[in-house]
Amino acid sequence: MVPNGQSLLLVGGDVKLDGGELTAEGGRIELGGVSEPGTVALNMDANNLRLSFPQGVQRGDVSLTKLRLIVLG
Repeated sequence: MVPNGQSLLLVGGDVKLDGGELTAEGGRIELGGVSEPGTVALNMDANNLRLSFPQGVQRGDVSLTKLRLIVLG
């Protein structure tokens, strides 16, 4: 859980989440991975951060199992 209106960003190689809850009320939840070297940038979108992946870089796998995502606007 992050404070109201904030972003929760998870980035890595392969991202695997098994169970639990991610909460960002009034904010943003973004998950992403890269499977080769590259720089993932952070950009602002209104008052929230957003992930920006480089062109031509292979993305990693994102696996969500028994996970509850809550984003209320």
